[in-house]
Amino acid sequence: MAKKRHPTDAYKNLTIVGIGASAGGFEALLKFIQNIEPSESITYVITQHLDPKQPTMLGSLLQKYSKIPIIEITDTMEPLGNIIYFCPPNFDLVIENSQFSLFVPPLKPYPKPSVNRFFKSLALEKKEKAIGIILSGTGSDGAEGIVAIKQSGGIALAQNEKAKYFSMPKAAIDTQAVDAVLPPELLAQGIIYAIDDPTYFDRHFDVLDNIDKVFSLLNQKGEVDFSDYKEATIHRRLERRITETKSESVDEYIALLQRSPAEILNLKKELLIIVTSLFRDKEAFTAIDVHLEKLLISKLDNTVRIWVAGCATGDEAYSIAIVITELLKKMELTKKVTIFATDVSEEAIDEARSRSFSEEEISHIDPELIKLYFVEKNHRYTPTKAIRDMIVFSKHDVIKDPPFLNLDLVSCRNLLIYFNPDLQQRVQSIFYYALRYQGLMFLGSSETIGTLTNLFSIIDNKYKIYRKSNDTGVVDIEALAYFQKKEFKRGSKKLRDEVNSLDVNSSINAAVTSFFAVNGIVVDTNGTILFFKGENKYISNPQGLVTNDVYRQTSDFLRLDLRATLSEAIRNEQVVASKKIRILPLADERNYVIITVFPLGRNKLSENSFFITFDDINEKESSPLLTYQPQTVDGYDFNILENELSALKERLQITIEELETSNEELQSTNEELQSTNEELQSTNEELETSNEELQSTNEELRTVNDEFEHKNNELAFVNEALNKVVEVINTDVLILDKNLDLFLHTKGVEKFFEINYTNRINLSEIIIHEHFPIPNLFENIKSVVQNTNEVQYDLTIDHRIYWFQIKRINLSNDDYGVIISFTDKTDIIRNQELMFQQSKLASMGEMIGNIAHQWRQPLNTLALNLFGIQKKFENHSIDENAFNTFVEESQKNIQHMSATIDDFRDFFSPNKSKKIFSLHDVIEKTIFFVKDTFDHHGITIQNDHQNDAQIHGFENEFAQVLLNIFNNSKDALIKNNTPEGSIKITFEQEAEIINILITDNGGGASTEVIARVFEPYFTTKEKKEGTGIGLYMSKMIIENSMGGSIQMLPFEGGMMTKISLLTVPYA
Repeated sequence: MAKKRHPTDAYKNLTIVGIGASAGGFEALLKFIQNIEPSESITYVITQHLDPKQPTMLGSLLQKYSKIPIIEITDTMEPLGNIIYFCPPNFDLVIENSQFSLFVPPLKPYPKPSVNRFFKSLALEKKEKAIGIILSGTGSDGAEGIVAIKQSGGIALAQNEKAKYFSMPKAAIDTQAVDAVLPPELLAQGIIYAIDDPTYFDRHFDVLDNIDKVFSLLNQKGEVDFSDYKEATIHRRLERRITETKSESVDEYIALLQRSPAEILNLKKELLIIVTSLFRDKEAFTAIDVHLEKLLISKLDNTVRIWVAGCATGDEAYSIAIVITELLKKMELTKKVTIFATDVSEEAIDEARSRSFSEEEISHIDPELIKLYFVEKNHRYTPTKAIRDMIVFSKHDVIKDPPFLNLDLVSCRNLLIYFNPDLQQRVQSIFYYALRYQGLMFLGSSETIGTLTNLFSIIDNKYKIYRKSNDTGVVDIEALAYFQKKEFKRGSKKLRDEVNSLDVNSSINAAVTSFFAVNGIVVDTNGTILFFKGENKYISNPQGLVTNDVYRQTSDFLRLDLRATLSEAIRNEQVVASKKIRILPLADERNYVIITVFPLGRNKLSENSFFITFDDINEKESSPLLTYQPQTVDGYDFNILENELSALKERLQITIEELETSNEELQSTNEELQSTNEELQSTNEELETSNEELQSTNEELRTVNDEFEHKNNELAFVNEALNKVVEVINTDVLILDKNLDLFLHTKGVEKFFEINYTNRINLSEIIIHEHFPIPNLFENIKSVVQNTNEVQYDLTIDHRIYWFQIKRINLSNDDYGVIISFTDKTDIIRNQELMFQQSKLASMGEMIGNIAHQWRQPLNTLALNLFGIQKKFENHSIDENAFNTFVEESQKNIQHMSATIDDFRDFFSPNKSKKIFSLHDVIEKTIFFVKDTFDHHGITIQNDHQNDAQIHGFENEFAQVLLNIFNNSKDALIKNNTPEGSIKITFEQEAEIINILITDNGGGASTEVIARVFEPYFTTKEKKEGTGIGLYMSKMIIENSMGGSIQMLPFEGGMMTKISLLTVPYA
């Protein structure tokens, strides 16, 4: 026993996929390997039954199509991820102790290597990380191993009924252990998902089981029939849409399709794969160039007709147009070239009609061809009018729309790869019908003519160029007519049950047939031989080409009766037997044959097939006691002749009926062809109409061109005007690109930078001396570029104040620059200071008036006291107490007046720095100054708030703001003669913000006035009554100096002034 090895972590996490195959396995393996995606967590092991006496080329053949390495296993080799291993011939393979082991198999007629033996060891070694797959093959090897893998927790898979040999997959399916039955390409694609999501194949079956519903919704308008597209393509793209729409299940996605026309359109776009480019595969176009030249030489007429089917956005059509033009120029020929470029996608055709190419898209083309056949505008390249006029773009479905006829070339490159084999053959039959004799067919690198070698001859197998080999080839007439499928049959989860039930019926039928019929053949409704059973002495291949036509292979004297009997069985769908047919020659007139036709229904061979037997009858053996005296005429048995004549009449009647049916079908076909011809004539008329429309469009384009020229002139005028503006603008601007090269600048820049107006130099060449007047410019530019922010600051240079702004800008789609603007704001600031001084003087005037009111009372008191003391002195009635009272009251009045002067001085003394002050105190102080004046006019002012707040700012400036607002309210109340005029101050606290609300009942103002109240010099008062700068300066103080905001709002018959400031918490 081998020593137990300790597996690495990588091996523990490795999923091993075992693949068993036999006859027909190479084709299945090829499809499987082409769809494997690289993954370090998965490895693949192939156990393909091989000839034990011959070396194998399996690895080298498969490696051409694989994205990951393929290695032949050697004994004790350790499996690694992302590799495909295969077992060498004449060895059995097992895996244990994290390595492969090879054994010489027993000398028994068993297949080698044994799939069962490897699968069983794989199940024991990897348990739930084992996956077993059975592909095409005869026999039942692998079925037991599939059960072992499933029982160990792994995944069991099998190829569907389309396998070349279904015995091995069927044996695995019969075990009931298989998780999924699918084509090889879908098995490969599904494995990587199933490892992470064990329910993947169940969901996959949901897709397959519901595919008919999806196609029914897609084909609601009869636009595109996807039923014959390849399963793998359909499933992969449908899964992608389900994922992208975040649908939880297939049913949920179908519900989305039912309610969303937009999603139906999205799914159609997903399924209609549009991949194209100019001169795609240059070598192929070089090859077709040679054969087109030969075709042009041989053509006697002056027309060249080409069909580019599935043209997508037109690149291939434009490429062929250029090739043809170059050939005609080289050969000095003049021919009318028409290229029909068609696609099923309306969006693709619309783009093709107005196609233009980027520089990258044409970079691989000969520059001389670009110069000759493209027009460049704004870095886009449009085909010339001569090339465009050769091509007729139209929406057309090659599957179901009538084809173009009398064609010299059909180019259909990389479209057929998306179709299943049946549809590929039907489409190529259509191309055969559409081509002239000796016409060419140009296919993609992965496409072939399949079995249609009787219709096309190979001209260039490497680049897939074929020629219509004859004009008498038989084309299946059904290939030219489209019939929508009622069902879209795919492999599904139901397959296992269906296969089992069909196999029971097949077994019964086989047993009955084996008992009653020793010899026979199976044919389809067209008389094509599908299957032979036993010896068939009446069936033999005629001289010439091999054929499966039952009528050509049947003995001459039986053909007529076989045709009649088979036709009746097809027509009535029941068992039909012919009359006795005498065997020729006439050596023994008593030997006969009876033809019997049994309907078999649908099976793997055909949708509808029939089993035909030929039973010999010897009347001498059948009735030895019968005595028979025949009547004769010239030596012939009269009764025999009469019976043969009756049979001949019956055959003739059947033949007549078949001819009538054929005539009706031919008549119908003729009518269809006439209808097609009429459609083509109609298409020609439409093309003529389109040509007229194009001429009209050309005239419109000329008009548009004239408009563009006019717009260009306007742009030139605007550009000149902008240059003039740049010359005279007050703000100086400097624009740099991302390398700091000067891109644009105004003349005013010269005062800071030693440059001429036309210079284009780098900024780093200017800022080289330490006395440069703009400090930290590079640092600020770097900050702007890196953080895409904006930098603004004031800078004093030569006693002038400049406002600098540095900002990043986009110069084009993928480029950026920096704009530096600087404005001399010295005069603006001085004007603002002047306005502020004017506002302060106006406030001082108001204050002086208020002081006058406040001084009037103490002055009156002093005057009365002086008058009283004088009278007492004159009357000699003054005493010491009276004199002391007089002095005391006089001192109080003088102190009050002195305090008023001190407050006035402090009020207008500017604060040098911000400080914390009480909002309540500054409001009370301001009210004190205006209260006497307000009382004089009958106006009440209330400081109506419950709480105080601390503000960090300029106390006296804020007091001036309050004074301006109070005086504005007072003037409005006086002007409108408001009875019981009042002003109220309240607070609103919003987190750290305090809102000071000052309201009055002075009648308010219009919306237009409110919108302009903070403009400088705007006033509704007479000139002698106001300057219009008080509220403007108030706004400057609140917003610029204190970082707050101020608003004027209408309020219940008056006005509200709302001041918002940031508060400071109490210590």
